Amino acid sequence: QRSVTAAASVAATLIAPPHIPSCNRARPVPIAFFLGSDDTFFPPAGRLAGNDIVHVRLLSIEESVETWVERDGCSDAAESESLPDVHDDGTTVRRVRYADCASGSEVVYYGIEGGGHTWPGSPLQSGGLVGRTTRELSASDTALRFFLDHVL
Repeated sequence: QRSVTAAASVAATLIAPPHIPSCNRARPVPIAFFLGSDDTFFPPAGRLAGNDIVHVRLLSIEESVETWVERDGCSDAAESESLPDVHDDGTTVRRVRYADCASGSEVVYYGIEGGGHTWPGSPLQSGGLVGRTTRELSASDTALRFFLDHVL
């Protein structure tokens, strides 16, 4: 049987139940969130989304992180640090890590102040409708290291 060993969510929060079924997971799944404070597609406070047929509620950043912290049996104690601000791109990054979780899992949130609905570290997108892209970290490199830290 195959299982997910770790996950990363870039520029997307979770969808509120009951629109996504509960997962029956055999173990906690570590996750890293990369979310911008100025994202208008997945705003920090959450929002209603949908069309004429389906309506869903997008959880806020705080609710998304708290949901996963609870699912992975983490304590409320988190380590928080600001990453070095080395690029003049109008963004800063704060890393919040919940490491005291069941079965060695962890939940990490990279809060990108000034960041939009973009892929952190991407040279392709910045400004306009999607907002600023941070150069303070690469979501690709950071997620890969996160995955390698959580190999079964």
